[in-house]
Amino acid sequence: MKKFFFSVTLLFLFFLLFTPIYPQNNALELFQNGIKQEQQGDLYSALFTYQKVSKLNPYFVDAKVALSRIYYKLKDYKKSEKILKEALTQEPKNIDALNMLGKVEIALNNFKEAEEIFTRAVSIDPTNIESQYGFANLYRLEGRYKEAIEKYQYILKIYPNDARSYIYIGDIYMELGKYTKAGGFYRNAVSLDSHSSFTHLKLAKYYYKMGRLNSTTNKKIADSYLNAGIDEANTTLEIDPENRDALETLGDIYLFKKGFTEALNYYQKLLKLKPDDNILL
Repeated sequence: MKKFFFSVTLLFLFFLLFTPIYPQNNALELFQNGIKQEQQGDLYSALFTYQKVSKLNPYFVDAKVALSRIYYKLKDYKKSEKILKEALTQEPKNIDALNMLGKVEIALNNFKEAEEIFTRAVSIDPTNIESQYGFANLYRLEGRYKEAIEKYQYILKIYPNDARSYIYIGDIYMELGKYTKAGGFYRNAVSLDSHSSFTHLKLAKYYYKMGRLNSTTNKKIADSYLNAGIDEANTTLEIDPENRDALETLGDIYLFKKGFTEALNYYQKLLKLKPDDNILL
């Protein structure tokens, strides 16, 4: 009889010890699947996966942040905001949740709230690059260009090889009409991250704009810019063969140069990737 009770006790202890592990492991495995789905652009599958994870483990804050990120990408900002506020009641100092909430508040045009959230995030970790980006992007949207540039320059002091900051400073100078300065920052970004389709595409679009701007005053300079734009857009496609923006930029440049056959070729390639697009209508 004692052996029987001893066996039952062992079985019960085994159940207590190991039963919680299975849902936890299952939640982690599902979470990793959700990340893969999100990376592949399958947002709705990722959404359902992250929802399952949150049900399996309501205390898995990273899963809630990921779920909020999907809602953000789907432009359901209110749902994203609600989930993030819930996550922050569980982990008030979670930097990823704070940064994501700051982005959501910007999308909701709650600029004051966004600034308060990024201030809170920076007070926890002053070197967190996404928090600093949050500030800089907020200032840029508010037209506080000087403060935005100062923030990007602050990021570059901590991360001197951060190509994104060079790109964003270039974007600000483009908005201010300071095209020569902008070009310098775009070229610096390419030199820092020559394997990025993002940096090459930005430079391609810059050259295309400069080509158009110079077309009425100096055709030779305009052509050199347009040809440089073609080179950068082609480099973008070497890195990312299905880059839609690069295909569209090439089509636009050739159309501007009256290279109608080449333009049509790139627009047709674009339509194969985006069959519902009415770009040629």
